[in-house]
Amino acid sequence: MMFGVEPSREYIQQWADGEYNVYQPLAWQHAAWAYWYLGYDDPMIRAGDIVTNGMIQKITDACVLRQRELDRE
Repeated sequence: MMFGVEPSREYIQQWADGEYNVYQPLAWQHAAWAYWYLGYDDPMIRAGDIVTNGMIQKITDACVLRQRELDRE
C-alpha cells in the first residue's frame, strides 16, 4: 500500500488554477495522494518514474476538488 502526502494549500491552489509548471519535478507522494483522494487504486508510483498525462490530469482533478473544499471552510 502506498501512502500519499496532501500537498500544501499553495501547491493545491497552483494546480487548481492551472499555474503549476509541470516541467518541475513532481513529488510521487503528491501523485499518490491524488490517486487516493479520487478513489483510484494504488498507482504504484515510485521516485524517478515517468510522469504521464493521466497522472497530471488526476493531480489536477484532485487539486481542483480539494481547493473547492478548502474554499468552503
